[in-house]
Amino acid sequence: ANKVPIFKTGDDFILTTFFMTEGETTAPMHISESDLIKKMDDTGIGTDATIAEHIKTIIKRGYAYKDGQKFIPTNLGRALFEGYNNMGYQMTSPELRATMERDCRRIARGETTKQLVVQNCLEIMKNCYNNINANANKLDDAVLKNYFNGDINNKIN
Repeated sequence: ANKVPIFKTGDDFILTTFFMTEGETTAPMHISESDLIKKMDDTGIGTDATIAEHIKTIIKRGYAYKDGQKFIPTNLGRALFEGYNNMGYQMTSPELRATMERDCRRIARGETTKQLVVQNCLEIMKNCYNNINANANKLDDAVLKNYFNGDINNKIN
């Protein structure tokens, strides 16, 4: 394999070869339930007692459905994922939820107070709400794309 040299900002280099290939990106593989549980566990989301409830909620809300052991995103799940990502929220990143759960454990250990955690969480959620409200058109565009193939006149049967 060819190794790409390490460059720093401002470095000069001489281009010796340049070519472009035609191709398409592909969606990532669907995640299995065991992989999802491992990712949740690795990032501190949920406990042994609550992880199953989180998964049931994903399905109940219609974000995804299970096909065998794999989760398949629905139009709603894809639209929300794409819309929020277009607003700058990385929905594949579990940080917000993991932080909230970490803070709950800190309360239980006496390292912080419920009042401080709730206040911080509300401030974060308020900022999220204001940003989402200001950028609702990005969510609208994602819904249009995922439900109507980009054409609002295209009816769903």
